[in-house]
Amino acid sequence: MIRRILGWLITGITRKHIPRILTGATIVTILALLVWITWETVDAGNMGFAEKTYWDWMELLIVPAVLAAAGLWFSNVQKRTELEIAEKERETDRELALERQRQQTLENYFDRITELILKQGLGPDADENVKRLARTCTLTVLRDLDAGRNQQVLQFLQESKLLNASFSLERADLRQVNLSHSNLIRARLRGVKLTQATLVGTLLIHADLVKANLAHADLMNADLYDADLRNANLQKANLVRANMVRSVLYGANLLGVNLSGANLRIAEVELRELLTAADLSQATMPDGRTYEEWVAAGDISAPAYPSQSTPAVTPDAAARLDHAPAPDDTVTPAAAIDEAAASSSQE
Repeated sequence: MIRRILGWLITGITRKHIPRILTGATIVTILALLVWITWETVDAGNMGFAEKTYWDWMELLIVPAVLAAAGLWFSNVQKRTELEIAEKERETDRELALERQRQQTLENYFDRITELILKQGLGPDADENVKRLARTCTLTVLRDLDAGRNQQVLQFLQESKLLNASFSLERADLRQVNLSHSNLIRARLRGVKLTQATLVGTLLIHADLVKANLAHADLMNADLYDADLRNANLQKANLVRANMVRSVLYGANLLGVNLSGANLRIAEVELRELLTAADLSQATMPDGRTYEEWVAAGDISAPAYPSQSTPAVTPDAAARLDHAPAPDDTVTPAAAIDEAAASSSQE
């Protein structure tokens, strides 16, 4: 029976229990010694303790106690360091495995689309089932890959003249996808779901984004020149320093959007909708003036950022905006952007 109990205790103790057991045993031993020394010091008789004071015994205990504490501390530090190193190695292994998986997914996608092109004639005149299969494969891979590989996918589709010509991304579910710095010039993205998507620096020149859902999307430094955003949902999107020259925003939900530093020259937008933005600081307004110049002129009262309160607009300011003449071409990037878009479409 005793052997069974001892065997159960030994097998039940794991490595993680050993430091706790040692710490507990050390504390109990020290406390027991302190109690015993105190008792013997107070009630010393003919046992030879009369010459020893309480502090004499304390001096005898200080060195072993400090050594024991230092040993436990070093053991715990070493254990934590080993665990941290092991966790970093596991994290690195996971990242490498994920990178290999993504690369394999990309290569499989290229092989699959190439097969559809060569064997089933994927193109503008292909069978609808073939187009549907290619579109499904594309949407799946865009959700699984990172930004860099998604750029390769879109470049492959554009160079193969498949995107828009053979199938579009209209009404696609691309929530939380990362398409940063991708080329989506003239892309048909009508009704697409891009909620919480990352589109930093993405080229969306002349893109069709009618009724697209871009709520909480990150469009910092994105190029939306002449983009059609009618009835799009841009609630709480990040459009800091975005180029929105000539973009169409009628009916768009701009509540809480960050337009700090954005260029809205000649943009077609209802003034009341525009002023529901959370931040318009340093933004260029549709009539060419900055938001601060509007405030200085007394046309609108500046809201206390980052609140979403709508500033007050004077009737004269609204009339001037609605009938403002278009600025001359020397102050807009229209020619350069049109040239870039045209060259991209020719390719």
